[in-house]
Formats: sequence, structure tokens, C-alpha cells
Amino acid sequence: MTDIPAWYELAMKNRKTLAVPIHRKAVDFLHETIRADIPVVPVFQKEFHDHPSFQKFTIPDGKSKWGFADCLAPLVTEDPSWGGYVCELPAMFGALESEKDLPWAVRATLAILFTALWLFEGDTKCDRPQLMLVEGLRVDREMYGGALSVTLTPAVSRWLSRQEDHSSLVEVERAMQKTDRHLWNNPRFIPRVYEFRAACRQPKWINLTVPGNACGLDPSSYSDETPERGYCLAPHNTDSSIQQLTLLAGLAKLHELVRRDKTS
Repeated sequence: MTDIPAWYELAMKNRKTLAVPIHRKAVDFLHETIRADIPVVPVFQKEFHDHPSFQKFTIPDGKSKWGFADCLAPLVTEDPSWGGYVCELPAMFGALESEKDLPWAVRATLAILFTALWLFEGDTKCDRPQLMLVEGLRVDREMYGGALSVTLTPAVSRWLSRQEDHSSLVEVERAMQKTDRHLWNNPRFIPRVYEFRAACRQPKWINLTVPGNACGLDPSSYSDETPERGYCLAPHNTDSSIQQLTLLAGLAKLHELVRRDKTS
């Protein structure tokens, strides 16, 4: 994989707000691709037929909220070449009865968004390289319905190759801790700090771990050790909404660290 001009990014605006900045060319593609008649919408509506948030799906127009439960809102950017969306990550417990199904609606909408972005093949001419591709965000009602996979591009591999062997990315770990605490919304349940890990190992590997049964994202293969090549992070035991969204927060913080390093 070589460096490709960026068409979308990931960021956490705070512990509960996921931002997905998107280049205007990719935004236009989204509006052409995500239509009312796309097959995945009725599939989700059938799967979650008893969830009020799935009764209606609003298509994106760049001006208003869209998705299931209108959970994605337009992102205001200073650069006219970029737009995008923000998503308020819902608390899992202590929510109003009418909001109990919101985590499912959020994840289903994000799955649609990331799938459409994965299909984009245009050239944005952006002077920054794409850093990550969220390739799989599984959402179903089975126990193992929280799988998440992502490809890290060569720019991220090169950045990771400059980190100390067996070191930890503390900022990534803290971001996951904060988001996890927001998602639980339960002061009686506070996961232990050491259960959140963002461990770097040479020549370019990273392992993200969150609370659970050996739960996290790990390189799908360790065979190619060349820093100039990216690789896929595959999920292990990412069973729940909380684990999936917490890992997304960690990826967003990792994206921020790599992007703000001008040598990447």
C-alpha cells in the first residue's frame, strides 16, 4: 500500500463526540451513494424491527442531521475543502427509556458511513495522506455483534516505527478510558486503568486493548515487518457496543497523534 491523498479522518472532539472530517469530493460521493433505497437500510430495519430508532432512516444532504435517529450532524470546518459529520456517542446506562436503542442506531449509521467511505475511489488532491480505513464495523443482535477492523496506512506504520519498543501511547489509553466511562455512565462501575492499553512494539506494531476477555485490536499478521507497508488491525472478542465505540475513540486519538506530527 502506498500513500493516498486523504479523503476522511477521525477525531474525538471530547470524550463523547466522534468527528469524521470528510473531503468535499468524498462528501459528494456519500450523497450520491447513501440513498433511501440502499439495501442495507431495510436489512437493519428488519434486524431491529422492535427498536423505535430504526423506523426511519434520513439520507445525508450535508445541511441537516441524518441516519437512524438522525444521529449524525454536519461538521463545521474552517477549511472549505472539508466537511464531514459529528456523532454524539450515547451513554449505555441511565438513559431515558426512549433512548435505550440509540447505541444500536449510532453503530448502524456509522457502519453505513464507513462502508460508503471505503468505496470512495476519487482523488482529492489532498496534500495529507490517508491514515486509516475503517473496513469493518459489524452490527447485529448476536453476542458477537461488535466486531471492528481497520487498516493502518504506511504513514501510520512509519510513525509507529519511530516509537520506543514496548512503549505505551498514554494519550490513546486516556482517550479510551474517558470514552468508556462516558458510555457506561455508571459511577459504581469504573474499569481498572491497566485494562486500557495502546502498546507499541517494533518494528511497527500496535495493539489496542480494552476491558473484556482479551478484547481489542491486534495486527492480523506479523509477517511483513517493513515500515513502508501498512497493515490491518483485526478484532478479538469485541462483543459489545461499549468495546467497539471505545476502540473507535482510541483509533481517533491515534489518528490525531500521527496527524499532528509533521514528520509523518
